[in-house]
Amino acid sequence: MLLREKLLVGLFMLIFTVGMADLNTPHVNLFWERYLGFSGRFMVLQGEKVGYVNARSRLMIAPQFDGGVSYFDKDLAPVAKGARWGFIDVKGRWAVEPQYLSAREFKEDLAAVSIAPFKYGFLDRQGQLVIPASYADAGNFCGGIAPVKSAGSWGYINRSGQWAIAPQFEEAKDLSEGLGAVKKDGQWGFVQRNGFLVIKPQFDDAKLFHDGRAPVKAGTRWGYIDARGQWVVKPQFSTAGIFSDGLAAVDQSGYIDPDGNMVIQSKDILSAHDFSQ
Repeated sequence: MLLREKLLVGLFMLIFTVGMADLNTPHVNLFWERYLGFSGRFMVLQGEKVGYVNARSRLMIAPQFDGGVSYFDKDLAPVAKGARWGFIDVKGRWAVEPQYLSAREFKEDLAAVSIAPFKYGFLDRQGQLVIPASYADAGNFCGGIAPVKSAGSWGYINRSGQWAIAPQFEEAKDLSEGLGAVKKDGQWGFVQRNGFLVIKPQFDDAKLFHDGRAPVKAGTRWGYIDARGQWVVKPQFSTAGIFSDGLAAVDQSGYIDPDGNMVIQSKDILSAHDFSQ
């Protein structure tokens, strides 16, 4: 057997042995996460405390926090200690000490935080408040802009804190696939990054675009539109989630494909949520 073949067989046997042994040590967990693709941190509760396991269900961050996000991957994540929020890394170490009334996840290297009621700004990964806390509310950055509320109206700012879309909406949501849901005169439509209302306000509610579809509400029923505002799934559902992995949860009882065909349904499903991985 050639030396190269021997090395490959040896490597295979090593991976196989580690897999079969399923050892729960920091070094083995690191090996699995780095080389076998089992990354991420998933929230677990012990009593009322939040901790995190990895994708092998191994406890990586002991339950010790009073709040946190349900999942994060190779990133900083907001968690609460008492009534204050800060950010931890994937090993559970404080990257930003708890000091904020609320904190959201980092998106495009910026995270919305509040230093006082109705005082939101944006933090960078070094913990510096790079956009002053001068907004009554704030969403997340996507496509270089984020929705914020100022003087009773919503608009969008850029990464420098300058207005990209002047405040003019009753509500505004994060951009997704280049479009942001906005509410004007009691109806929802969608705006582009340049401020152009590409889908005129006409719906009673709206969620984010994913996989080229957005759930919108007409009267009491939800359906799905495409990026031109055309119906691709007529309004017929009491509830509707966003598309992910080619499926969307509807009516809390099943999942449809992008054409509106019910592909998963069961009377045993009491609550259905968005797909992830």
